Amino acid sequence: MSYILFFNMPFAGHLNPSLPIIKELTSKGVEIRFYCFRDEAIETKIELFGATFYELPTKQENPNKLIEPDFPTMCAFLAETTLEVVPYLLPRLKDDPPASIVFDSFCFWGYVLSKCLSVPSVCLIPTFALHQSFFPKLAIPFIVISGGIRKAFPGVKALKQFNRMLKLINEKYAYIGSNILDVIMLPSNLKIVFTSRIFQIKNQVFDDSYLFVGASLIEMEENLDFRKELNNKLRTNNSSIIYVSMGTVINKKPAFFQQFIKAFKNTAFTVIVSIGNGMSVGDLGPIPDNFIIKNIVPQMEVLKRASVFISHCGMNSTTEALISRVPMLMYPQVGDRVVIARRLVKFKAAILLKKGKLSPEYLRKSVNVLLHNAELRSNIEQLAISLESSGGHSKAASAILALSV
Repeated sequence: MSYILFFNMPFAGHLNPSLPIIKELTSKGVEIRFYCFRDEAIETKIELFGATFYELPTKQENPNKLIEPDFPTMCAFLAETTLEVVPYLLPRLKDDPPASIVFDSFCFWGYVLSKCLSVPSVCLIPTFALHQSFFPKLAIPFIVISGGIRKAFPGVKALKQFNRMLKLINEKYAYIGSNILDVIMLPSNLKIVFTSRIFQIKNQVFDDSYLFVGASLIEMEENLDFRKELNNKLRTNNSSIIYVSMGTVINKKPAFFQQFIKAFKNTAFTVIVSIGNGMSVGDLGPIPDNFIIKNIVPQMEVLKRASVFISHCGMNSTTEALISRVPMLMYPQVGDRVVIARRLVKFKAAILLKKGKLSPEYLRKSVNVLLHNAELRSNIEQLAISLESSGGHSKAASAILALSV
């Protein structure tokens, strides 16, 4: 077998589920060539797992414009990237074709190249799989106004740009669809979905080309300095842990984090707050003794010991919390995170924080309710079992290998 080609996005929620698959494949002696936007941390991580990192051949900047855009603007950016990547890589890949192409659902260029080269394609879906029957019911959170009504108008212009570029892609390279919905549901040979079939919305509409593998998680190297700091804090306070994180993308929310400082300073909790790289710890003012506030923390390690998780409801964080059996207070901001939160509410497996009501009293009451809700913990257990029993990265790697022979 020749090599397998991977395309992914430089976002933790998209990248992290694919890392265990890459590790599994390289451990079996499979050559992986991995393309992504330039990111030294990702390059180091990828090569640690035995794959070879290549910078995506595009003049587009690291895709920060994908952070909280309207959906058409995001798709226009991805289509423009496709029109740069494909003409550069296609002639080179024709001389040395891969056995298969595995691509994140945002990486349209991966599917286009697979069609041009007539090689099997695998689409990695880091959140819920989408289906035509979902629209227009889910059009609001997923398509036009995923960032709010105020962003609908720029999206109209971007949609026209996207349609022009889609026509070019169809004419010059390979037909991938006639509209924006076709492109976000590319008909790959195999679609790997990183959740369980039980948790998936309307799971009965998906055929066997969709492989629901549940949790695909990998433990990173232990952070011994953080563990020492946490243990010292716990010995001092003899307390339970509240963990607060808004993920790695839409997290520049100092007022939000400050409400938790007001609510839980000098209480019988140790509060760990991950604020991401969009702001500094100093932006939050004085830090109480029972708080640990960092830009980044080892999330899986924290969740193993946490009693409560205040989360933005990204699929990766949601999966890690469920697997760790940690009850969540949910504060979703946009798009798929809102839908994930609604799904958790449907299963009665988490509590949704009400926007505009994040007073210290409300936060303390919500944590107390969460800590003493036996039904919620039972429902978390059922979802955790479904995620653990779906096959994970081993099942995904085996399916990719079978398709690549």
